[in-house]
Amino acid sequence: MTAYPRHVLLGGIFVVALGLLVGFLAYLSGGVPAVAVAQERPPEFRYVPANASLVGFADVRELMDSDLRELFRGLESESQSKNRLEFQERTGINIENDIDRVVAGLVPNGSDQPHGIIVLTGRFDVARLEALALENGGTASDYEGRRLIVLSREIGARAESDAEGTLELTMAFVEPGILALGSDVIFRQVLDLPSDGDGVGGSEELMRLLSHIDAESTAWTIGRLDGRGVEGWIPDQMGSQILQMSAFAIGSQINGGISGTVMVETHDEAAGLNLHSLVQGFMALARMQSNSRPEVARLLDSFRLEAVGTNLTLFFDLSSDLLLQLIPNNSETGSSGSN
Repeated sequence: MTAYPRHVLLGGIFVVALGLLVGFLAYLSGGVPAVAVAQERPPEFRYVPANASLVGFADVRELMDSDLRELFRGLESESQSKNRLEFQERTGINIENDIDRVVAGLVPNGSDQPHGIIVLTGRFDVARLEALALENGGTASDYEGRRLIVLSREIGARAESDAEGTLELTMAFVEPGILALGSDVIFRQVLDLPSDGDGVGGSEELMRLLSHIDAESTAWTIGRLDGRGVEGWIPDQMGSQILQMSAFAIGSQINGGISGTVMVETHDEAAGLNLHSLVQGFMALARMQSNSRPEVARLLDSFRLEAVGTNLTLFFDLSSDLLLQLIPNNSETGSSGSN
């Protein structure tokens, strides 16, 4: 992938990945009951197809304005700061100020690799981004009144199971202030939808999962785990556990720390009990090994696991000082960053 799509994708994926990371850490410890007040549907939902198997959201503006961001700003390394400035110089995008929200979706396509789309809402220099894309080998075309830029690069096989071919990324300003990036197939599918359509907002299954996300969540991820294209984004190490699950909903609030909820649905009560026992065993083992690390004991105390019927549910609340304790060598990094 050329420098341009890599930088823009990293900008979009960064915050969504945060929600996924929080969810994965929480998954290792359990899951939680439905929250009383549900998350509203982002308007960018209409650019994610209704047959998506996973949807993620992040309020970038709230994250960048949070106390936690201010706390970790001093821990930014010189190379991270340099990369952020390089990204801004090339694209004209200041991630901290110019991006408001990110929505991402994965759509099964009958193979092991689902199609993906990322939708960023904010303030962009359209002419500059298009020119940069074309300079990096992109080609322009018009479709349904929108200008599409397709960037391609040849990829070689890294293993016997990998196939050689062409990796393509399509970008378009689907509305003023809304930049979308993804596969060409997804773009044409989305742009063919009615302008007043709901997109993934019309998926009853995913919207049911969204009802488990608290309205105050800064970042969240919901997804189906029923085998329809999940093979492309589920780690192999989690395969046996995933077989016991049918869906999940992860929500996190970020300000002065990270707190939130995780809900995992299993196929039946027996699977729920098995998974509950597995997670409890993991937590007991971790607690046995935490005697010499008080920060790990505090981390385990931050999780509360419950099981109700076919659902595993979890509350987690990680304070900012605990997060700092869990970062290796943060004292040296923080002092160097503050000078």
